[in-house]
Amino acid sequence: MRTSEERIAPNLKIAKYYFRSFVEGAKSNVVRSPTYYKCWARGVTMINSNSPRGVPKARVMSDEERKRFAAANSGTDFSTLEMQAFWTKMPGFAAIPGTFRAYPTEDDVFWFEYFGGHTKEGRWVDLWEADYARINDRG
Repeated sequence: MRTSEERIAPNLKIAKYYFRSFVEGAKSNVVRSPTYYKCWARGVTMINSNSPRGVPKARVMSDEERKRFAAANSGTDFSTLEMQAFWTKMPGFAAIPGTFRAYPTEDDVFWFEYFGGHTKEGRWVDLWEADYARINDRG
């Protein structure tokens, strides 16, 4: 059995990884989040108010649903699709370095990301996003 500190450290690392992928995504036009690498646990629950077609909201996603989602989007993960939608109007829109805030526990992590960028017309647009991940003892 891992200690509390041994469980909290990886949870913080997961949140930092997500944040970094949204900072760097605008440079490569790909967000390399855990979903990019197909790091979905069996029975994952996805909650996202901006979920693209094919991603269920606030319920357990079956293995079959995950496969259908990946096939419907040519294997592109939903984080990249979401950001590509922003980039059509705001090239360079990304998470802003230095704004990451996370609150990990033994079983989960909450984190906040601040996004911003200029529209093609030069207007600044920004928003805060709150994220949550429940993580089992195996990470």
